[in-house]
Amino acid sequence: MGPTNDMWVWVLYYAFFLIMLFSTTFVTIKHVFLRKASVRAGLAIFFLYALFIWNSMYRVETTEFGHLYEGLMTLRPWAWMCVFLFTYLLKWWYLVFLHTRPSTSSPYESQH
Repeated sequence: MGPTNDMWVWVLYYAFFLIMLFSTTFVTIKHVFLRKASVRAGLAIFFLYALFIWNSMYRVETTEFGHLYEGLMTLRPWAWMCVFLFTYLLKWWYLVFLHTRPSTSSPYESQH
């Protein structure tokens, strides 16, 4: 095992994990039409973190995120799978914000 990332990086890393975990659980319970996508996002969270941690154990002289960058540059499948899973999580957030925002009436309808 090589050097590790700074503490602030790990705080952001695990904060993202916990926010995603709680939000997927909340959306799964609260919004029926996003239930399947939320369950898939919850599974993607665990696969992403397991894949990232498992492959970071084999690094030698670089940090975890440096190892991920190195994996991306050498076209390692695990690194690109991490990017794919993270992209799916961003897509899930887009779906949540798209389908759960409150409907607003236009200013024209409120005047008449």
